[in-house]
Amino acid sequence: MLRLATPLARRRLLIGTAAATAALAVPVLRARERGAAPSSPLKLLAHGSLPSGTAFKGTRVGGLSGLAYDEPNKLWYALSDDRGRHAPARCYVLRLPPFDAGQPLLPEWEDVITLRDPDGHPFARQQIDPEALALRPGTDGSPPTLLWASEGNIRTRVAPALYESALDGRLLRALPLPAHLREMGRVRRGPRNNEALEGLALTPDGRHAWAAMESALAQDRGTTSPAAPPGPCRITRFDLTTGQADRQVAYLPEPEPFGPAMPHGVADSGVSEILLRNERHAWVLERAWSLATGVSVRLYEADLDAASDTLDLDTLRPGGFRPAPKRLLLDFRASGLPHIDNFEAMAWGPPLPNGHRTLVLCTDDNFNPLQVTQFVVFEVTSPGFGTSP
Repeated sequence: MLRLATPLARRRLLIGTAAATAALAVPVLRARERGAAPSSPLKLLAHGSLPSGTAFKGTRVGGLSGLAYDEPNKLWYALSDDRGRHAPARCYVLRLPPFDAGQPLLPEWEDVITLRDPDGHPFARQQIDPEALALRPGTDGSPPTLLWASEGNIRTRVAPALYESALDGRLLRALPLPAHLREMGRVRRGPRNNEALEGLALTPDGRHAWAAMESALAQDRGTTSPAAPPGPCRITRFDLTTGQADRQVAYLPEPEPFGPAMPHGVADSGVSEILLRNERHAWVLERAWSLATGVSVRLYEADLDAASDTLDLDTLRPGGFRPAPKRLLLDFRASGLPHIDNFEAMAWGPPLPNGHRTLVLCTDDNFNPLQVTQFVVFEVTSPGFGTSP
């Protein structure tokens, strides 16, 4: 989750938000010729933003940080990262209008799933911080299940976690994380607060899940200097049959997403979501925030097979590992969107009549009245990306 930490930051954001609100009065935008970069495989189809204060079944809708699509039933699942402040930890069930119908991309709410702890009770307040979601297909007629990640709360000694739950919210299992992803209590070691598990994606064959850290472990960053590069994020693969981690790669976010000369200091990029295009290639959403310029969102493709395995490395030192090579797919400033907010959720949608894939994203509004919950859909137009793997 990307949070605005101070009242000053919120006041300054208000200026940009007022202008964005006017732009958002137009709920649907077709991609213009000047929209995405010529080399981008993504074309904006439609978007929409929820009215402020949207509520459903006694809950405040917001904090949407994970998104998954159930194609057989044409249903979407959206995970809220509410830590229990507004309602118990939950996942919304919704439908979206046809992407090529020229309608605002606004959800029709179907249900709310309350996520439950090992004792069958709703998770206690501050016990979890849900940040990422994947829908694991059922087998032999069984229903799908919710695979989801909690960022935890390092300051209060709540460790990050990876869970699998039934569609009624019952907890089925917790998958064990490697020790370095859940270590707490030692100086300059382990995950940093609010920068732990943030992305989650299934492989196309459903056998594995990849879970991404938002930023580097304390020991991997190498320095505590505010001007230091963000450091390597660990992305870990889990065998869903055994529940065990079996591979891990390092991914390097952009060190200067807004350029080298920022008036308010360095603004680090972090991984806010991942998605598997095929067994080898991951689409990685990088997100950063600057007091001066607002939110930066960029989508990259990373080659997982070209990276070395870091699972057994306690500390990632320069020259001691090979990070995943990456290439830029889209800078959201060139997407045609009138406003860019805090994108944290990403999923493949249904194919278009022409056979091209669709990519759907959603923003986390942090339950902040100065931010919005956006739904956005892109068409994947490049021949290399246009069909399912």
